Amino acid sequence: MNVYLAFFYFKHIHCKEHRNLTQEIFLKIIDCFKLDEVFQFYCETCEQFLNGCYVEGLCICVSISNVMIVRVLCNNWIK
Repeated sequence: MNVYLAFFYFKHIHCKEHRNLTQEIFLKIIDCFKLDEVFQFYCETCEQFLNGCYVEGLCICVSISNVMIVRVLCNNWIK
């Protein structure tokens, strides 16, 4: 199946129509979200949150290099 798209009317991305469409879509799916709290790794040097798969280190309980595995074994979180 071939799909061809053509755009004949261009507007700024912050136009009223785009805002209204975005709000309409969001209001339809808002019940699909849930409010929750999560632990996240934070780098004070970079001042940003880190994805857990990139965090490595040593556990204070066991010498294992993957913090994500260590967290499960000894429940010592790095926050």
